[in-house]
Amino acid sequence: MTRVLHVVECYDAGVGRAVDRWITLSPQHEHHLLWEGLQSPDDVEGVMSHLRMPAGFLARIRAVRQMVNGIHPDVVVAHSSWAGVYTRARSVDAPVLYAPHAYKFEDPLQHPLLRAAYRGAEGILAKRTYATITLTPREDALARSLDQQARTLRVPNASTLAPGASHRPSDRVDNTIAMIGRISPQKSPDFFLEVASRVREQNTDAHFVWAGDGDVGLRNQLEASGVEVTGWLKGKQLRDFLERPFVYFHSAGYEGFPLSVLDAAAFGHPVIVRDIPAFDGLDLWRCESTSSAARAILSVLERGSGHRRAASAAESLVKHMNEEVQAAAVDAVLSEFHNRSARRHELTSGRPE
Repeated sequence: MTRVLHVVECYDAGVGRAVDRWITLSPQHEHHLLWEGLQSPDDVEGVMSHLRMPAGFLARIRAVRQMVNGIHPDVVVAHSSWAGVYTRARSVDAPVLYAPHAYKFEDPLQHPLLRAAYRGAEGILAKRTYATITLTPREDALARSLDQQARTLRVPNASTLAPGASHRPSDRVDNTIAMIGRISPQKSPDFFLEVASRVREQNTDAHFVWAGDGDVGLRNQLEASGVEVTGWLKGKQLRDFLERPFVYFHSAGYEGFPLSVLDAAAFGHPVIVRDIPAFDGLDLWRCESTSSAARAILSVLERGSGHRRAASAAESLVKHMNEEVQAAAVDAVLSEFHNRSARRHELTSGRPE
């Protein structure tokens, strides 16, 4: 058994579900959680203990050290950028694994100087990292661009939900086009809206839906443009949504690897994605511009060769990124630190005064 401390500052949406997945896929290990976010881990099976982060940058750095000193984890897993800062700003008495869930310096909307600052900070913190948890070969390369000596451990994402027995993927298209995720600049709702406008010019019955919530101003823009916004969906609500027929279109400007794409693929939806590096090496239908994305969506809605292309690519994705592969990867990573803290305690307690 390995005692694991998960640190996450954005415990909601995709990152929150990814953390939960690590826990539920590895019940043979002991999981503790230091968290902040819109969700709560109260109902997550397998969490031995959890503590909400205090407010304030320095207070959160102290909270990490205090929890490490209190539970003596074998390993700390920092999920996403800010958790990576809190766990590595000062040394802690445990190896730190860093799972970026998308590097902020990849954000094309940020000023180049700000992106350079993010990269510089990540480079400094990389020296204090036992290993980086990566989702794709692309993230392997990014980690090594920060530190040539970086060790990477691949843990691919997988869908967190499974369709019901009565689900029929081949019937899953009508005139609905959906996006799932936080409403934020990273997910590029402006790109989504431009695609929606172009599609509606050719298909007036097209209905666009954003499953998620986030920035109030961006949500208002989506709704003012005729996009249905569902708010946050979790568990059964999200599963029920995925049971509905739609074309899935992912508009984000950068990602690690989005769970929502895998969820849509697992439920048999035809998938179209924006052409970003996160999807390098995959046979997904990638679109560079709003016009090419609109053409792809219209082609799928016609239920001809376009539909077959988008559906088969989704099916192929699930074969390579699924629960079985992910569970084996998580266990391989955590088992490396099996009883590290207990062994260390035995060694130190046996030293002469």
